[in-house]
Amino acid sequence: MAHITPGQNYDHLLNPISGYDGMHDLQFQGHGDSAATWNRGSLLGLDADGELIPFNDLDGTLGKRAMALFAINASYDLDVTGGGDWGAGANPLYRVDAGNIAGQTLASDNSTVLTKKVGTLVATGGFELVTTEFQTGSTYNENDPLVSAAAGTVDVGTIRAGGELALEENIVGVVSTGARVETYGQDVLQFWPVYLPARAVAP
Repeated sequence: MAHITPGQNYDHLLNPISGYDGMHDLQFQGHGDSAATWNRGSLLGLDADGELIPFNDLDGTLGKRAMALFAINASYDLDVTGGGDWGAGANPLYRVDAGNIAGQTLASDNSTVLTKKVGTLVATGGFELVTTEFQTGSTYNENDPLVSAAAGTVDVGTIRAGGELALEENIVGVVSTGARVETYGQDVLQFWPVYLPARAVAP
């Protein structure tokens, strides 16, 4: 008998810890690119097709203009993948995580999974966040700017001599308390989401 082995995301997190007011906060729900993967808490952006992908995968000028979005769902979470293991032609009610985000969308004949639906927090919200998706080898001090890094993570911004941040960098957050080890032994970064797009880029 076939069974579902749902994807778990316990070792990655994005938790609002202050200023968060549920449905009143600035959120965005969009389609994830079917070929892209990321963890909960990853930094995402919309590509030229209007699909969510890791922010660092946005290329050239487009990447310098994209709004920063922090993933509420991993690309492999059950409420994103929608229980696809039930197979083609299964009743759509069994292909979603009922009561949560509707998961993947089916073609009209219920035969093909079309896309992933993903929830995000927009990087201009008035709240403080904790995430596991940051470069652990860096040093994070209060008020340091955050920029995008590899695989949808964030890193401390490179400060130029004279105290200026390079103009080609998108600022996506500002460190509040900094990096620490949380209750369950995971490395986390505490920050305020802030969006300041790069200026030294062609329109």
